[in-house]
Amino acid sequence: MTATLKDVARQSGYSVTTVSRALNGHDDVNEETRSRIRAAAEALDYSPNLNARQLQTRRAQSLGFIIPAEAQRLKEPFFMEFLSAVASEAAQHDYSILLSAHAPDAQEEDAYRHLAQSGRIGGMILMRARRHDPRVAMLTGLNIPCALFGRTGRDDGCAWIDVDGQAGVHAAAQHLLALGHSRIGHILGPDQYHFVGERQAGYASALAAARVPLEPDLIITVEHMTERDGYAATRRLLELGRPPSALIAVTDLVAMGAMRAVQDAGLRVGKDVAVVGFDGLSLTAYTSPPLTTVAQPTEEIGRKLVAMAVAQIAGDESFPKNELLIPRLIVRESSTGDQSKGQVLL
Repeated sequence: MTATLKDVARQSGYSVTTVSRALNGHDDVNEETRSRIRAAAEALDYSPNLNARQLQTRRAQSLGFIIPAEAQRLKEPFFMEFLSAVASEAAQHDYSILLSAHAPDAQEEDAYRHLAQSGRIGGMILMRARRHDPRVAMLTGLNIPCALFGRTGRDDGCAWIDVDGQAGVHAAAQHLLALGHSRIGHILGPDQYHFVGERQAGYASALAAARVPLEPDLIITVEHMTERDGYAATRRLLELGRPPSALIAVTDLVAMGAMRAVQDAGLRVGKDVAVVGFDGLSLTAYTSPPLTTVAQPTEEIGRKLVAMAVAQIAGDESFPKNELLIPRLIVRESSTGDQSKGQVLL
């Protein structure tokens, strides 16, 4: 029987990914490791199937990524930072990112199926995980390796990396409670996204721990999570008979809209109404005032998602299938009202 890459990995004691990189001459594998792997390959009389490699190269060396249908996604700072991290890490593995898109009125699942069956990719990177995500079910059914930013709420065979949104929003709410706020508004995104429920749970748990009643009129759901949505939701909250003295927004972009609404109402962000976002976008350090945010490690997420996808393509079963990362609460002037210098509390 002809030896395979997995056989060499088993014989040498290294992962399939490391074996592949060593035999292909990548300089990130040290000489001692490379020598051991070559010795194992020679002992097994391993010879790569060059014809198969030529047929598979274009497919295996590309990762698919579907650009979200909504036009504003291309303008979202978080989306751009995430995609930049994914592309940079893919290049480190000698992979390219194959971008595709679909019309806003087209079936998103059809776009994923078309790319998956095109023969041009070895795996896919997904973001904005949904509850019981149909994209994941379709890709796993087609045996396409996938790596997902976020969780679907069940074990459905797709590797994932997520940020503990519950812990992040809990810390944000605790921060506001410690500043003396008891009426804290919460601007949420659509319930279809798993992370929305996680963040709402963090908000509720912090209030419960402080014995502050949860008031439904202080919670607003927005559809698109844009700056415009944040502005409109905040205007509604400020028009309440007893408006909130603080706000936690589902994203930094929504929080920026909230700050603008507070300012347009003649109020001071951080002094009259505290505002906290979620994402940790680079530009939040330069808003006026600088935005307090629950920061996600965007670059780390992008790197690890690519590594997960590449490992699956290579058949490396030792690679972790999922990972939950802890965010950081970066405190700035939008919540404290003073010249806070980006203090990290979580």
